[in-house]
Amino acid sequence: MRKINFQEVGMENFKGYIDPMVLPIKPGTITLIVGPNGVGKTSIFDCFPFSYYGITPRGARPDDVVNNRVKKNCHTWVKWLDGDVPYELHRYHKHSKHGNTVILSRDGTPYMKGHNEVRPEVERLLVPQKLFMNTLLFAQQVKTFFTDLPDSEQKEIFRKVMKLDDYVLFQKEASKRESELTGILQEVINEIKVSKSILEDSEIQILICSKQALDFESDKKKVLDQLDYQLKSFQEKLDKKKEIETKLSKVQLTTELELCNENLTKNRLKLSSINIESDQAKSSIEVKRDMKEAEFRESREKKKDLIRIEKETELKKLEEEHLIKKEDLTKKSSNLELRNVNLESQRREVMKEIISLEKQEKKFVDNVLEADVSTCPTCNQEIDQVVVGEIVELCGKIRSEIEELTKTEVGITDSMKEDQETLHEYTEEILKLQKEIDGHRIRISESYKEEVRAIEVGFQETVKKLNKLVEEEIKKITQDSQKTWGELKEESKELMTQKDDIEKKIIVLEECQKDISKISIDIEGVRKDLDNKKKEEFDSSQLKHHQKRKQDSEMNIELLLKKTADLGELKDILMFWKEGFSSAGIPSMLIDEAIPFMNNRVSHYLDRIGGRYSVSFDTLKATKAGEFRDKISVNLFDSVTWADKRVQFSGGQIRVVDIATILTLGNLQESIQGVEFNILLFDEIFDALDEQNAEYVSSLLTEIKKDKAIYIISHKNIEQIEADEVLQMY
Repeated sequence: MRKINFQEVGMENFKGYIDPMVLPIKPGTITLIVGPNGVGKTSIFDCFPFSYYGITPRGARPDDVVNNRVKKNCHTWVKWLDGDVPYELHRYHKHSKHGNTVILSRDGTPYMKGHNEVRPEVERLLVPQKLFMNTLLFAQQVKTFFTDLPDSEQKEIFRKVMKLDDYVLFQKEASKRESELTGILQEVINEIKVSKSILEDSEIQILICSKQALDFESDKKKVLDQLDYQLKSFQEKLDKKKEIETKLSKVQLTTELELCNENLTKNRLKLSSINIESDQAKSSIEVKRDMKEAEFRESREKKKDLIRIEKETELKKLEEEHLIKKEDLTKKSSNLELRNVNLESQRREVMKEIISLEKQEKKFVDNVLEADVSTCPTCNQEIDQVVVGEIVELCGKIRSEIEELTKTEVGITDSMKEDQETLHEYTEEILKLQKEIDGHRIRISESYKEEVRAIEVGFQETVKKLNKLVEEEIKKITQDSQKTWGELKEESKELMTQKDDIEKKIIVLEECQKDISKISIDIEGVRKDLDNKKKEEFDSSQLKHHQKRKQDSEMNIELLLKKTADLGELKDILMFWKEGFSSAGIPSMLIDEAIPFMNNRVSHYLDRIGGRYSVSFDTLKATKAGEFRDKISVNLFDSVTWADKRVQFSGGQIRVVDIATILTLGNLQESIQGVEFNILLFDEIFDALDEQNAEYVSSLLTEIKKDKAIYIISHKNIEQIEADEVLQMY
């Protein structure tokens, strides 16, 4: 049994987490994760499938899980042991150092990189994504669980658990080899046909060679007569060519050609010098034009600079005057604002005194003047009429002070209003100054643009006149050079005609000499052929070859017939395995063994969860097309209500069935694939369970925790969960 022991999962800048968060895996314990919504409990579980497969149970991909505050440097990782071999997987997204990538390490050494390369390796080392989601992780708010999936998805998960797709590959390989063997067998049969054809051909060729021996002597005489005729014909041609050669002198023709070439070279030099002189004259004129245009440009820029400096000086003077006025108004405004602050402070102090005096007056009035029995507001003892009269007098003085303070407060308030009005006038004056200076800037800018535009127009007119003069001068130089060029070109044309005539005569002479050489070679060849033909004897090797070929074909046919029998026997063996690896063969046997195992395990788990429900797995029989067990059926039954369909079950009943099913699929995976995992992850497993079923499930998980680290996220039934450790999330 291969053991996969998860050791650690971690995340940084993943969903709601910013700082690094590491969860060590503790086999043999049940860990309960609790806390309010939105604190990142489910993110801990999401980290497992996201790190391995690049997607969370609810379909979130890399761009969806990067922390929204940091927006970069998302990093998740998982560490585990495969037997004694340590593995690490690190997934990065929008990371400053690693970019977007996945790195898989073994024994501390990276050996695979990139999502497309790493994911198949993860599925080979662990399990495919769908198996992880149905055997190791019970996730909330995903589409459906195994028992409620469509037939095709149930079939896919079941086939992956059973590794039935491997047998499809085995069958394909057996079919491929059987097909290859059929091709080889057909090739051998074709070889037999070819060998028989060769045998027949050899017998025919033997008869033909015998006849050829008789015809050889007759043909030899005819060929000798033809060679004699060719020899005489070649000799006549050779005599005619030598007569032409004597009429033409190669030395004289060569001398005439050299003289003609010399005259042509002189003409070409003159033509070349005409172009050079013309180009030099044009270039000189263009250089002078460019220098003159540069002078015009420099003068234009100087005029622009003078105007710009003049306008800038005028604007600067106006801005300085504006700044002095603005600073004076700003200073006055600041003084008024400071005075307002002081007046406000004085007004508040006066208001405090008024309020204090009014409270003191009210206390005397309520407790002494308007009360049935006059009492001291301080010691609560009764007072006599003399003291009452003094209190009346004291209240009159307090009222006078209040009135005086009120007048003072009104005077301060009026002063503050006057200051505010003055401050508003200062602000209006500052805005008016700003509008004036803005108007000056626009006027000066428009004036500057107009004067520059006039300078630019004058510059363009001057350059235009200069270019016209240069064009006329260049045109005159071009016309003069073209006239001289035409005269030299006509002279060169006459020389070329003379050269062509001489070269044609030389070519005729050279062709004649080549023909003489060729005919001489042909004559020598015919003489050799004549001598060889006289010595030639009939070759009997072909007759011997075909006799040997006939013997070899007979032996080869005998060997191929034996090979055909051996290949037929091997084909029968491959046909057996092709049928064995089909859905009606070994996969059918495995399913026959797996269904009772699954029914036994799911019954065991349901018995531990109250014993009220039963689940059984079944497969279909052969279809009309001949396919077997192409679908898995899940049968449900409630012994209390007799409900036998999933739609008739409540949420809590469905939850009980799903818990038993995920544990059963996990056991089947361990049994079939020979691999055991040390972790189970349950997100809101108790969401729809009552207290009794929650206790049953908690007790069951306690029983199976021996070699597994069980992590549970829950908001409910926390008291019923027999947890070894509780992680409180905030």
